Amino acid sequence: MNKPLLIAAVARRFLRFKYKSFIMMLGILIGVFTLTTGLALGSGFKVSVLNYFNRTFLPNSLSIATRGDVVGAQQLDADDVAAIVQRIAGVGGWSPLLTSRRVALVNNGVSQNAALMGVSEQPPLVLGYQPVEGNFFTAADIAGKARVAVIGETVKTKLFGIGSSPVGQTLVIGPQIFTVVGELAPMGGDPHGGDLDNIVAIPYTTLQQINKQNA
Repeated sequence: MNKPLLIAAVARRFLRFKYKSFIMMLGILIGVFTLTTGLALGSGFKVSVLNYFNRTFLPNSLSIATRGDVVGAQQLDADDVAAIVQRIAGVGGWSPLLTSRRVALVNNGVSQNAALMGVSEQPPLVLGYQPVEGNFFTAADIAGKARVAVIGETVKTKLFGIGSSPVGQTLVIGPQIFTVVGELAPMGGDPHGGDLDNIVAIPYTTLQQINKQNA
């Protein structure tokens, strides 16, 4: 095949049918752009989902969820789990994950609605919730139903500002006054677009007491 003749023939045809050639090239460019963009978005979403599940389901961890549709079933309580931890050597820690409705948080007249959850003192080990500042609450806080809280990055930024430390400051959760003892490391978003940093964690015993008072 004579390449110079082929190139010349293509050029002549292109000049003769300028409009058709332009539309064809435009269609090719749009198709390539759409395919490339779709692959990039799909790859990014895949990474986001994998990161979310890596944070949510840690290696060597087991999540147990309650179901209300099983006839005669009884929920595990803290004594049941303590017995499991004591009798099974491979269990290193545990934490309930009690959720509540979104609550209004207030600091110095600034408010922010956030997800409230009740956990034990072991989420750094069990749930992967690592504080970047301060500490998580202690077993004594759990036993004493203390009014202490660990907050996510979004809550910290909204209520205490960028560059300031929330540790040791007070935070109003509903009608109760809590002391912030730690700030969680950023966790980003979930696959549904939710903000995993717009949370506040308190001792599960404290949340149980609040729920009984509000019942």
